[in-house]
Amino acid sequence: MSTSASAAESTSGRLVRITILVRKLDNISYEEFHDYWSKKHPDIWLSVPIVQEKIIKYSQFHGDNSLRAAYGSHVPFASYDGAAEMWAASVEDLLELGNSQMRIEKVPNVSLQIINIDNVEAFDS
Repeated sequence: MSTSASAAESTSGRLVRITILVRKLDNISYEEFHDYWSKKHPDIWLSVPIVQEKIIKYSQFHGDNSLRAAYGSHVPFASYDGAAEMWAASVEDLLELGNSQMRIEKVPNVSLQIINIDNVEAFDS
């Protein structure tokens, strides 16, 4: 997962990045969400062999309610609690990862404990 972008360029010379935007479940606190999302989820996600094979870089971003409050109404923040950014060599690698039975069996059970799956969105760049 620590491979640098220059060392792992795709055949087109450009890596593909996708950002998954997530909201926590309503029945858990922000503290519970961020604790799980930052400490337990990465260990589980990064232990899946196809993730190790296909994902070149993985980063997480966490919403900060105290910072949002400090901005007040001056900045219209998106209503996401966190995001995961993944880099791969190709769209095909990301699709293969998304359809992997290995990933399907291991990760959703964990994600369902903290993430509102019905409101997950993606952003490509």
